[in-house]
Amino acid sequence: MNKANSRVRLAVLIGILVVLFSVFAIRLLKFQIIDGEEYREMSVQGSYAQVSLKAVRGEVLDVNLEPIIANREGYSVVFYRAFMPQGEENDIILRLNDILLERGESHIDNLPISQQEPYAFTEGSDSAISRLKTFLDLQPYSTVENVVDALIERYDLQNYTPAQQRLLMGVRYEMEQRGFNNSTVYTFAEDISMETVTRIKENSHLLSGVEIEETPVRDYTEAASMPHIAGVIGPIYAEEYAELKEQGYQMNDTIGKYGVESVFEEYLRGINGSLAIAFDSKGNVLEQNETTPATPGNTVVLSIDNRIQKIAQQALEDQIQYLNLYGREGLGKETNGGCAIAVDVKTGKIICSVTAPTYTYEDYQYNYASLLDETLNSPLLNRPMMGLYAPGSSFKPVVSVAGLNEGVITPSTLINCTRVYRYFAPSYTPSCLGYHGNINVVGALRESCNYFYYETGRLLGIDNVSKYATMFGLGKKTGVEVPEATGHADSREYRKSAGYSYYSGDILQASIGQGYNFFTPIQLASYTATLANQGKRMKISLVDSIYSYNLDEKLYTFEPEVLDSFELDQTIWDTVKEGMVEVSRIGTAQYVFANYPYDVAAKTGTPETTSAPNAIFIAYAPADDPQIAVAVVLEKGYYGYNAGVVAKAIFDAYFFPDEPADPILPNSSGTTSSQMAQDASSAQSQTSSTASGSQSTAP
Repeated sequence: MNKANSRVRLAVLIGILVVLFSVFAIRLLKFQIIDGEEYREMSVQGSYAQVSLKAVRGEVLDVNLEPIIANREGYSVVFYRAFMPQGEENDIILRLNDILLERGESHIDNLPISQQEPYAFTEGSDSAISRLKTFLDLQPYSTVENVVDALIERYDLQNYTPAQQRLLMGVRYEMEQRGFNNSTVYTFAEDISMETVTRIKENSHLLSGVEIEETPVRDYTEAASMPHIAGVIGPIYAEEYAELKEQGYQMNDTIGKYGVESVFEEYLRGINGSLAIAFDSKGNVLEQNETTPATPGNTVVLSIDNRIQKIAQQALEDQIQYLNLYGREGLGKETNGGCAIAVDVKTGKIICSVTAPTYTYEDYQYNYASLLDETLNSPLLNRPMMGLYAPGSSFKPVVSVAGLNEGVITPSTLINCTRVYRYFAPSYTPSCLGYHGNINVVGALRESCNYFYYETGRLLGIDNVSKYATMFGLGKKTGVEVPEATGHADSREYRKSAGYSYYSGDILQASIGQGYNFFTPIQLASYTATLANQGKRMKISLVDSIYSYNLDEKLYTFEPEVLDSFELDQTIWDTVKEGMVEVSRIGTAQYVFANYPYDVAAKTGTPETTSAPNAIFIAYAPADDPQIAVAVVLEKGYYGYNAGVVAKAIFDAYFFPDEPADPILPNSSGTTSSQMAQDASSAQSQTSSTASGSQSTAP
């Protein structure tokens, strides 16, 4: 009985085991064979990452298709969130930084806090400091110590040295600002050497999540003479991202910050692609697939000729240096800045645009705060587009045209210059530079006779003078693509809007380019081109055309555009041109252009400022078939022909491209074009010093 029961129990147990194993076998068969693919996909569900593939940014070329802003291949150190262990970020960053330091290379750090204790906020970084405090939920009045403490706590940096803390807080903060996550990589360092690449790869087992990528590096080498125009790219900040996200940008993208890089952002940026990465449940990469290829940006071709641009920049800097070294006290020696711009008369395209003092891209990137030093005379200012200057006697062609067209003078009208203008005596008696006697409009332009223009301006009245200034585009936007100041012509309306009164005698200063006439150099160049075009004012432009990245398809061609046009009797244009040519041949600019191969129609100016007079020079050439118009400003440069030396260098580069530049600074022979002007300056200053009384402006 007992044996029988035992057999039964054993049989039942065996049966149960058979059933259980059968169930397990069936389930295993279903898991592995029947539904194996489905469960394999489920095992990695949620372990996909879409990583952005950066598009190559379009390049910027000059009008001859020579590079201004180019791309070159480089290596960047990037972090992948999916591969970087949580909680180990700080130690990985420190190991990586040690490798960079060994090679003398650095990582990206935009934290607006000094690198060493005692910590201080970086000068000139107000917006970045405000952004940092907002990010940390601190009050606007929080100190740098409050900010550092908050960063240490946020990134768990209590157990690191102060130097390590500063390094880590800079990197970790930037990682968050750039939106570092499974879908967004973070660029730790750019353009590293091959030696550094090798060292990082040798230590890859200690640097989980760190990868080396071959990436295009923005090269601004050929933009050295035009940083204000070329601009620069930079990171996207949180306050920008809300709007830019709708345009397809990601937090770790770069964007044009100013200049051409910003203005033509929509053409240059390209379209990012995407890379899909699949992981298993342990975080191992199963596969990577490029789901969308990146589309490179387009190539922007500027109207600027970079050869002429470089010559103009050098000439401007050399002339400032020459005047500093050899100029006379109060007559140009104090020159501390200036600019020059040239435009194509027929199209309005900018040929060159230079400013001084300027800055290097290295200073902008690494020493930005130093560029804000007031003693440097505003190197960040794009003077041709944003500087506002009284035009001085360079305004006299406007008054000449107005007087001739309104009939208050004719080409043969003689006005007797007795030096002191007494119409408003005894309350106001401004003077001319000399006794010119009976002089007509051609002679008045040639000699820059203030007396003639006092009388002509008074007869015209302020309303007419301001009307003609506006007709020539002075105090109006030129249409150039980069930001430009507007300026203003002196008028009753402007004075009222600015809270100033207008008195009848104010017309005298307004008529010689003083008073409240303030214009940008690009407006002066546009006005000069309008004189050359006999009343046709062209839109000013920096762009020539836009191509696909490889230049195999033209997408846009700039078409000249007339902004304003007015017709006058041909005699008026011929008369003003005659006077401006005499300025160059036998007048106030003869020291520079007396023997020039082409007739140059020019006007000098020496507008007064609160310190020392500026030097202004406008000109177009050839006078009978105008091609190029130039405007030059030398701050505290005094005589207008001092600025004319820079204009001559631009004309030479344009008309005689194969000839070496005429030096401004003394060469081995000891002779320069500027020295001739300086000798004449000395002689003229001795002559004019014999005249007494008020002196409103020099030639």
